[in-house]
Amino acid sequence: MSGQRDFYQLEHRRQQVTGYFYVNGKRIRRRLCSFEQAGLDETGEPIDKSARGAKKRAAVLDALHREAERNLLDGQAVKHVESQSIKVLFQEWINWGRTNRAPKTVEVYLAAANKYMKVVGDHPVGKVTLRHIDKLTAALVENGNSPATVNMTLRTVKSFLRWCADRDEMEKVPKIKMLPEAKRFPKVLSENDLGKVFDRITVLIKKEKGRIKKRALVHHHRFLTVAIHTGMRRSEIVFLPWSGVDFEDGVIRVLVHARFKVKERREKVVPMHRDLATYLLGQREAAPEEVWLLDDGTGQLGYKRPESMTKAFNRHFRALGLSELGVKATHGNRALMAGRMREAGADLAVIQATLGHSSIQMTQSYFPDDDDLKRKAIKNLPSFGAKLAQLEG
Repeated sequence: MSGQRDFYQLEHRRQQVTGYFYVNGKRIRRRLCSFEQAGLDETGEPIDKSARGAKKRAAVLDALHREAERNLLDGQAVKHVESQSIKVLFQEWINWGRTNRAPKTVEVYLAAANKYMKVVGDHPVGKVTLRHIDKLTAALVENGNSPATVNMTLRTVKSFLRWCADRDEMEKVPKIKMLPEAKRFPKVLSENDLGKVFDRITVLIKKEKGRIKKRALVHHHRFLTVAIHTGMRRSEIVFLPWSGVDFEDGVIRVLVHARFKVKERREKVVPMHRDLATYLLGQREAAPEEVWLLDDGTGQLGYKRPESMTKAFNRHFRALGLSELGVKATHGNRALMAGRMREAGADLAVIQATLGHSSIQMTQSYFPDDDDLKRKAIKNLPSFGAKLAQLEG
């Protein structure tokens, strides 16, 4: 039993009395994560947050897991501590999200956690049942939330429970059913309305005398031009350095940067349309001293939060009377790009990769069924090249 005792001492050193345990011969595994939450590595030193440091930590943790497996006695039942309270784990999940997810996503986490705690209250996370979920759903519906809003909360809670299951805080995640909701497809600006936005920004740039306001309007023009030609996310454009625009290869490289949280958290390569490449090259030659696409003129970012760009375009939409159309000021450009690619005959998988969707279902949600596109696809199928046999009468 010395190996077992050593392992639990190791877990105590990590401020978390968990680990491997056996119940009826079935091994349950918990991950060693407390040191990371404390900002320390396995030796007690500050965490190296570089990619190399993360890879090294992962290798060390895997080695510790393998060592623990060797030390434990097969088939030996070990008493497991009671699962942690859901309130504590909600807080750990949110703290984890602050270092692994975009700030906007963390806000969604926090809202869902607050709703759950207000309606259901605290209890061991291992005791979560569908009764708790049904109680939460009923309360959200009673408060007048739409099915889409309720489902967003339920999906977030489901994501949290999966996070807990991955760390063996619970054995099984309940099968949470979403509310039925009418399909709503993203609305986009027409070519005419898009032209109005560009015309308004161009006129304001020519009229504006103030240096700072003029630069902000130039940023709006750049942002919109990149958005409609690439379908990139708002944060990806706002935090895009000029070094990420590769004119030689004709691509934009969305790089992972420690200072900024972009949704995909991985490098993405977006091909540039020739019109966009020409436009950006002209902008670059006009301001070679800039570091960022939306530079403030001193080599610093013009915007600290991507939401600032959404607010700016909301003002343009209100001035042009476009607010009533229900088009999202910045995110709608992704749907516009997706529609243009589909009309050009792009496969859904290509559109998914370009937009950076996590699943093909997300990409499909952008499009209603289109009989014309189906007919066009069948019509363009190549012939088998062989004569069909004719039945003799």
